[in-house]
Amino acid sequence: MKPRLATLVETMYHFKTSQAHASISYNAGRAQELLRNLNFIYPEPRTGRDLYRHPIIQRAIDTTWFRNKDDVGVVNHEQFSPMPISIIAITLTVIECCIDEWSDGTQRDCNWDDAKIQTVYDSHFSSLVDFQVQRPTSLYQLQCDLSRNAREHAGVPPDPVTGSSRLPPGALDAVREEPSPGPSPTAPPNYDDTFPRITVGRV
Repeated sequence: MKPRLATLVETMYHFKTSQAHASISYNAGRAQELLRNLNFIYPEPRTGRDLYRHPIIQRAIDTTWFRNKDDVGVVNHEQFSPMPISIIAITLTVIECCIDEWSDGTQRDCNWDDAKIQTVYDSHFSSLVDFQVQRPTSLYQLQCDLSRNAREHAGVPPDPVTGSSRLPPGALDAVREEPSPGPSPTAPPNYDDTFPRITVGRV
């Protein structure tokens, strides 16, 4: 998983491979900026809007579990629709690890041990659970969008769970600041994530 995401991180966060002093200084500052307050999860960190909507999250999920119609996320569609919190959390963990590789200005292999990886994963998982508790409609919309877009990337039709239903009029009034590009499915009553918190090893 990590080698593919390392390439995405370099490209989508605009790190520079040049060994020039200016590039090294830029990369170190860029990594610090992205890691501060988890800025890397926002499309535009300065606005603080569109939580968990940076396009790298979708791309990472696409290239890890939805590369084609025979990939894990499609074959096991009932476990990936809507996208589980645990999958989003491990994706964020690997992205954060790949960003940290640039913290000295030049890319180096991640030196996180299993305990560090687990700690970071648990932190992301807990933040997503908090998001679910405070903004259940927004979190469920995110999960459904990730699942629907990933299936499109793999070249398969939308799953009925995430691609057909819509919220009733006025249901999104409380979350108007977080618009979604796709249809808005309704979370089932007392919705729980498909996967529980998991124990993470090397990524």
